[in-house]
Amino acid sequence: MKYLNKYGKRIVSDVLKAYLIDGLSHRKIQERILNMEAPARGGGFEAMNILHEFGITGEYKGILKRFNGNINNKFPECINQAINFIES
Repeated sequence: MKYLNKYGKRIVSDVLKAYLIDGLSHRKIQERILNMEAPARGGGFEAMNILHEFGITGEYKGILKRFNGNINNKFPECINQAINFIES
């Protein structure tokens, strides 16, 4: 994983949580977690690329915020992989 080697597990996990749980934008994640500039036009690509490595796209933004704790809730495989990564 390219970005795991670049940023480490904690930062990558923080990016995943910020997007999947907090529903932050790519730009906000890039500014707050990656400590990189993220201009209004064209910012957030580094955060987006980290998420794309897990197969996470815009449709999953905030998906775990909406999760109501129901153990029968079925997530797409990319979300399950992200959850496992965060919890490992």
